[in-house]
Amino acid sequence: MRMIQVWMKPQHKNLHPHVQYATFNENCHLNQWYLMASDAKNNPIQLQQNVQIWVLKQEGNKKTEFLVAKNQQAYLVQLEGSSIINGECLSRYDGLEVYGEKIQIMTEREACFLLVVTPLSIGTELNEK
Repeated sequence: MRMIQVWMKPQHKNLHPHVQYATFNENCHLNQWYLMASDAKNNPIQLQQNVQIWVLKQEGNKKTEFLVAKNQQAYLVQLEGSSIINGECLSRYDGLEVYGEKIQIMTEREACFLLVVTPLSIGTELNEK
């Protein structure tokens, strides 16, 4: 079991705080990105912000990519394992920030990742406060 707690500023004022729980089958995100939370109504966890939260569990010696659009930024956290991401060696609990470019991941051994993608304007707004 893994619990991930994420706090973010809501898109609108005066919304009531709420908590959501979801259970995910490990196979839904094995060797592929899985969108587990966003502002879309069909996601397991619905957010009150223009943010996407992706998860990936990848076997060792595999490559994958994620394209961060030019108007987006992404925060990637390596939850388990070790990998080389955009030429940087990462291990458990390491993270990086990417602006409008492709994230290229090569796992050295089995690894798990959490990726938070936001429009550039949201990240700038949050960093200023």
